[in-house]
Amino acid sequence: MKLAVHDWIHPEPIAEAIERLARYGYDGIEISADPALHDAGEVARLLELECWGGVTRMTDGRDVVHADEKVGRPACRT
Repeated sequence: MKLAVHDWIHPEPIAEAIERLARYGYDGIEISADPALHDAGEVARLLELECWGGVTRMTDGRDVVHADEKVGRPACRT
């Protein structure tokens, strides 16, 4: 069994969250998918834990499978 936690549990910089979880023996971290919250390059450099899983909660602007392409397309960022 692997143990992970979502980053919204403790509102702190992602670097602190990753370091704290590693120190406490967690196997992974579930990171918020909001691109405004985290710099992907910084997370890639910091991440030494296994990153797995995903939240299927679709909030406004995040529904990538919406039937209307005008709604779903903005959620698909590269």
